[in-house]
Amino acid sequence: ALKEALLEAQQGGAAAESPVPGVVAFALDDAGVLTAWGPEAERLFARSAKDIVGRELSAAMALTNAAEVTSAMQAAQHGGSAAVEVCSTRPDGTRAVALGTLTKRAGEGRAGVAFAGVDITARFEREQATKLELKTCEERVKRMEEALRAEGGTGTLRGEAEGGTGNVADLDTFIRSANAPIFATDLEGKIKNWNDKTAQITGIPWDEVVGKSLVDEVLTAEFREETDGLLNHWPSLTAELRAGVQTLLSDALSGADAADIEIIMFSKSGERVDFIINASPRRALTGEIVGVIMLGQNMTDRNRTALEKSRVAHEMRVFIETANAPIFGIDAGGLVNEWNLKAAEITGYSSEEVMGQSLVDVYIHADFRDSVRSVFDNALQGLGTANFEFPIYTKDQRRVEVLLNATPRFNVNGQVTGVVGVGQDITQRKEVEIEKGRVAQELQTFID
Repeated sequence: ALKEALLEAQQGGAAAESPVPGVVAFALDDAGVLTAWGPEAERLFARSAKDIVGRELSAAMALTNAAEVTSAMQAAQHGGSAAVEVCSTRPDGTRAVALGTLTKRAGEGRAGVAFAGVDITARFEREQATKLELKTCEERVKRMEEALRAEGGTGTLRGEAEGGTGNVADLDTFIRSANAPIFATDLEGKIKNWNDKTAQITGIPWDEVVGKSLVDEVLTAEFREETDGLLNHWPSLTAELRAGVQTLLSDALSGADAADIEIIMFSKSGERVDFIINASPRRALTGEIVGVIMLGQNMTDRNRTALEKSRVAHEMRVFIETANAPIFGIDAGGLVNEWNLKAAEITGYSSEEVMGQSLVDVYIHADFRDSVRSVFDNALQGLGTANFEFPIYTKDQRRVEVLLNATPRFNVNGQVTGVVGVGQDITQRKEVEIEKGRVAQELQTFID
């Protein structure tokens, strides 16, 4: 039908005046004023012929791409034809789009151009919605790239998108094959999109989750039996999860973006999967919110590493606290920031009493302050000291002899942030040595 209408227009006829079924057709004079308006045009653009004929096209139809249509009309007036999309805003504010060709009208008494095309509104809205979703993803990807590189990914999501052909198929392929989990829900929270990366991480293919509730089915009840009641082991976690995700979806559906939200899923095999999610509202061409699109980062391995580090740190803390040797630490300013139970037992000072105090100025006898300060200063320069003997006086003024190993404490950047000292109470040994010396001296005196 479209070919028939175009042929008629090229031969001098007017598809608008002798309409072909299913063809959107209208005619304009050389000034761009509408001279004919077909019934399909009336239906699609929701404007009657009596209201629109005799008016300039752009103003009469509220074109949203007037410059493009004018350029195509000028090309047709010079004897050619031009393919063009005619995008108009209907009186009710919705969008209408026709794709067709503007052709110069020929023949006696005929001037201007004729348009013959088809209604592509639905396809146009789908394409624009896909582009809009990708744009939303792109904005999130900008903030996620560095994290993806740090996690071992390619970090090239934007490069892949910008290097594509720009058509909808390429955009869909980009989302589906993106090196980050991307999934989307409708207004009811039911899953509409679930890309390959999400399926790979969770072990749940797209066809098993599409149409299901993200909160009530996919995250919780749907896989309860398959995980042998795994979720029952974390009832508080499940409740927290449901509430957190529901809040995220509600915020996005109200038009607010949500960034860096932690959520938890369980894979098909029952393993816990941690995500950080950025969520944005999905909008129709009219701006109406139609759902939520989420771009995530798989934090499972990183969280496991963090938990392992936390476990090791906790074990080290317990070891330090309960070690059968006095262990203390100072910061770069020489203030106490570590004081274990054995140090408290030997000195009589609790950790609460010494924390934040200058170790050298408050707890070291004046006769030994310079030598002890020198050891600590060297450690703060990165030079440790082993087997350094010095006395420390207890709360009740007893002298305790300590054999100390002083070691620099480094931060993650390799900078010295303080000193940790591991000591040994050698008071009794020193007393024995002194007693041996005294006995030897008495014996020598007796011999002499």
